[in-house]
Amino acid sequence: MSKSAMRMLVLTLLLTASSAAFGQAPRGGNAEQEIIKLHRDFQDAMVKRDVQALGRILADDYTGTDVVAGTKQTRAAIIETFKANPLPTGAAGGSESVETGSPAVSVYGDTAVLTSRSVHKGQDPAGKAFAVPVLQTSVFARQGGRWRVVATHGCRIDQLQSEAGAAPAQARAGGSQ
Repeated sequence: MSKSAMRMLVLTLLLTASSAAFGQAPRGGNAEQEIIKLHRDFQDAMVKRDVQALGRILADDYTGTDVVAGTKQTRAAIIETFKANPLPTGAAGGSESVETGSPAVSVYGDTAVLTSRSVHKGQDPAGKAFAVPVLQTSVFARQGGRWRVVATHGCRIDQLQSEAGAAPAQARAGGSQ
């Protein structure tokens, strides 16, 4: 993770904690709706491999986690990959759609945090269908008067559930790894 992305993440966490500690409600209003729209635009651009849209949406120092593959992503790497393979993701294997439930947004000045639950649907490169349930956190920053995505992290819900179920089973069996 780049130093500036790490600083942004730490700043966001500090702002969140200080607002809660002093009883301040996050400020939002129209910013919340802007963030939700930008989040949906980001998901659409990823599925469609829309390099121009991603160039506008992602901050220069964006870093994230590919929730299906579990790998680190940067803005430069995403754009380079999509330029090399401009076919929509489903044609190359990958997410063909992302269905997101009701996202929650907290706005802290020029920083916002969105949490959501979604399902990434598509096919793997071998043509096998998948539907991956995901919990995701996205961090946005207002840069040059507009919101941009600076960081995202997601985790597969099915993995969380299987790991949570494995721990009690190990404890009942009297062992651990």
